[in-house]
Formats: sequence, structure tokens, C-alpha cells
Amino acid sequence: MCQAFRTGAAFLLSVIAFTQLAEAELLYSASLKNGAYGGGFKVGTYSSSLPYNISGSSGGVLSTLGIVDSAEGVTYTTANDVINYSLGADGKNRTAFRATGTVSVRFKADLEDFVSGQPFTDNYGFNQFNSGQATFGTGLSRNLGGDGVAQTSDDRVTFGWNTWHNNVWYVHVGTGEVLLPFDQWHHLGLAWGGPNHDFEVWVDGMLLAEDDLPAGVVAAWGSASSAYNFALGEIHERAVGNSSPRGIMFADLEIWSEYRAQGGTFAPVPEPSSVVLCAIAAVAGITWQCRRQKRAASHSRD
Repeated sequence: MCQAFRTGAAFLLSVIAFTQLAEAELLYSASLKNGAYGGGFKVGTYSSSLPYNISGSSGGVLSTLGIVDSAEGVTYTTANDVINYSLGADGKNRTAFRATGTVSVRFKADLEDFVSGQPFTDNYGFNQFNSGQATFGTGLSRNLGGDGVAQTSDDRVTFGWNTWHNNVWYVHVGTGEVLLPFDQWHHLGLAWGGPNHDFEVWVDGMLLAEDDLPAGVVAAWGSASSAYNFALGEIHERAVGNSSPRGIMFADLEIWSEYRAQGGTFAPVPEPSSVVLCAIAAVAGITWQCRRQKRAASHSRD
């Protein structure tokens, strides 16, 4: 009887634990230090807009990437710089990521060298067609501050974010809503599908911008073909005219298929749910009771 109880309780615990893990998946984690891309890979872009085939393997010369690896992070120095993360052909996985997700990264923009660009795109058209479309768009740009002069101390980095829903683009963060100092590390966390807002921007552990879609608009961004590839950088056209940010260093990237409070990195490690704790207590209690019965039986035989 005790063995049956222990087996059943252990099975229940394993099922619950598996369910807990399945609900939240860290798709990628990369320090981006010393070339540690965590499963991501560098992707070249073409210096020519000549026609190329569906694999992206012909039609122009690949541009030289300006990605510089170091112990502190990865620095982007040209508009072609891209590290791509493939979510693959699993439609279920991509659908989950579009509905609820979090992208978290630390970055530092150089006051002198920074040039505007897109830090994240979903690359809907990557390797599919020339001038392809992304359905998840972000941007980092320079705000000139009160003096209107670039590369001065009052310059700020400003962030923008929009997503595509049923043929309409919705802006979640407009120009000037998020202003950050240059030459400092910042943690940027983008989270969507959470309990409070459809889209949230967290910077250094603080909620700096949020947006809710109009009533009736499907919350999941993109389409069934979106999120095959998700890039740190801008490659959805993979041709001349790319616009990755440069003069900027990135480190500690995380891509989740769930909403993470505080945009990821600054969120505490999730505590075990009360159900899991109860199951653990049940297994422990049954084991203790069975041992007690076994000792009592042994004494009675003596």
C-alpha cells in the first residue's frame, strides 16, 4: 500500500513539475561575451540588391560584418551587424512566442559613435523574398537634447517599438517616451501578453512605457509565418539598406516564450507554486508514515 502511495505521489509530483516547466520556456540565453551567442549565429547581408534565391545563397556579395567580440560584450560597428536566433519551423512554439514573450538585453551606446538602428526584428521575410517585411519592429535613436547638437552631454538614447496586427501597425512606444543616458549600461526588457498591459518596456527594473491594443485587436503580433527568426539587429531584407544600430555594445540576452515581470533579467526566480509544494509535502508525509509503519511492524515481530 505504501509503495503504491509513494509511486502515485511521485508520479503526480513529476507531472506537476513538468507542467510548471512547460508553461515557461527560456528559448535562448546568451552572455554575448567573448563570442558566446548562446545558439545564435552571425548572419551576413548582401551588398547588392540583385535577385537571389529562396535560400539567400546567391545574388550579390555578402557585406563584411562589423561585429567585435570582447569580454564585456559584443559591439556593433556597421549597419549590417546581426546575430540571429531561430525559433524554427515549430508553429506552436512561434505562436506561443508571439502571444506572450519577453526579450531582455543589456546595452551601452557610445556618445561619439552611436548611429540609429533597429536592435530587434522578427525577420518575417528572412531568406524568403527580397525587401521582406518584419512584423515586430524596434528602434534606438539619438535625441539631441536641448542644445540640438549631436555628441554633447545632453544627448539621450531614445527607444521605439511597434508590432503588426492583422495588416495594421500599432505603435507601443513613441519617440521621446524613453530617454536614456549614453555611455552607461542599461537593461532593456520588452514584455508582452502580461496580466497588466499588452506591451511593456522595462529599463533598469522600472516600467517606463506601456500600451494596450484597442478593443477587438488580436493581441498576438504578426502572422502564422512570423518569428521563424528573431534577430539582435535588422536583417529582414538581408540586402542593401540594413539598419542595425552601431556604436553600441550588447550583453546578457534572454528570449522567453512567456511574459516576465520587470522585463526579464531583473525579475526574481519564480517561486514553486503552492500545488508543487503541497505535492512535495505529500510525498514526504507518505514516506515518513510508511517508515513509521515499517518500524512498528518490525518491533511487533520482535
